[in-house]
Amino acid sequence: MSTYTHDLGFITKNGKKQGTFEIDNIGDVDLTIHTVKSFCSCITILDNKSYKIPREGTIQITYEMSTKGYNEGKKMKKTIVIYSNDPIHPEKKLIVKALVK
Repeated sequence: MSTYTHDLGFITKNGKKQGTFEIDNIGDVDLTIHTVKSFCSCITILDNKSYKIPREGTIQITYEMSTKGYNEGKKMKKTIVIYSNDPIHPEKKLIVKALVK
């Protein structure tokens, strides 16, 4: 991933906003993404399936953050975890931030 933090900016109270991140395979063999998940019910992975990324390939994964249950002025900082067959870093974390407006 080129970045490990996404700032979605402002999201209205009880609103939703989508974000997308890319995963590049810079290795010599296919990269398999086993699962992408968040441990917060406020984030939904929209394309939650296994992916096989060929060498020098790229995929995009889209997620949605909901502010339901969060008050105005609340800063949200949540984590998305990507599990793969990468022998060095099989678990990568992406931080998603937003401010409830």
